[in-house]
Amino acid sequence: MINYRRADISDIETLVEFRFRFIRHYQPDRITELNEEIETGIRHYYAETIPTGECIHWLAEFEDRTIGGGALSVRRYAPGLMLRNGMSAYIFNIYTDSDFRKQGVATEIVRRLITDAKQHGITRLELHATEMGCPVYKKLGFESPNQAYLEYRI
Repeated sequence: MINYRRADISDIETLVEFRFRFIRHYQPDRITELNEEIETGIRHYYAETIPTGECIHWLAEFEDRTIGGGALSVRRYAPGLMLRNGMSAYIFNIYTDSDFRKQGVATEIVRRLITDAKQHGITRLELHATEMGCPVYKKLGFESPNQAYLEYRI
């Protein structure tokens, strides 16, 4: 049976490992000489944000191994028409080991993240979806926004 639990500060090494698994799987050509710098940054991010609740991370475990996970990063903006209370969140790093895919692990993790978001008064969730992940998110009610999404890289 698969067990789901919310990660805490003692899980940092597992969270760092899963972040790297995700990056290696979806962007294998982007991980090179920056491994140590990225690893330090990831560890620092989780050390700061897990205790404050700014990042909520769920883990899926089977027997004695972690087989999946996913996170929610809480964001605060000035309130407006789209975000009445100014609260939003970004879902990231949804990842399931290949042996456990197509068994509902990612779906269950995202459901738990949605529940956490609702409990924190968050009314809008955002994410970037891979081709493999799109069916999971659409099944749960995620939609493509009607407005243009632009970004500027510095």
